Amino acid sequence: MRSASRPDRQLLNHSGEDRFHRVHGWGHCQFTGERQTTCWRAMSPQPSHAAMRCDYFRLCYILRRGGFYVGADEVYKATSCKSLFQDAKAKLQPLCYDLSTNQMVPPEEFLSDSSFPSIRIFYMNNNPIIAPQGHALIDLALRRATRLLLKGSERPKIQSTTGPGNLSASLTK
Repeated sequence: MRSASRPDRQLLNHSGEDRFHRVHGWGHCQFTGERQTTCWRAMSPQPSHAAMRCDYFRLCYILRRGGFYVGADEVYKATSCKSLFQDAKAKLQPLCYDLSTNQMVPPEEFLSDSSFPSIRIFYMNNNPIIAPQGHALIDLALRRATRLLLKGSERPKIQSTTGPGNLSASLTK
């Protein structure tokens, strides 16, 4: 569903009943059950883990409708998001994990360091995702996830099959 005031503004999450809310002037859609499962029903095997189903549905929905996905566990800080919709580019959150400390590196640290040490893993988060309808990156990520799921691994890894690893691998193609 789209916000009546701005058709390009949507928030989407995967908890609660199917319903439509207004949150600070934004359309807020929540999908579970039948509407979510129709996105991946034809697949065999079907994604077995709830996180994989959510990741996959997120890609289906954003590719088809465009919009703004943010997880239900995120906290709204009452800041304006208008600047995020001034162009037709996808917006993703970069992440960095340090293997030597086994910890995430704060963005202000890794974004200011251009040395890219080999002890760090750089990747893109799949929360939040902002993208217009039909964006090429989301299409690549959905095609890649579909290919990996249809490959039929007995225990596919969530992160690399439908999650942030999939999005990152699609971005580097």
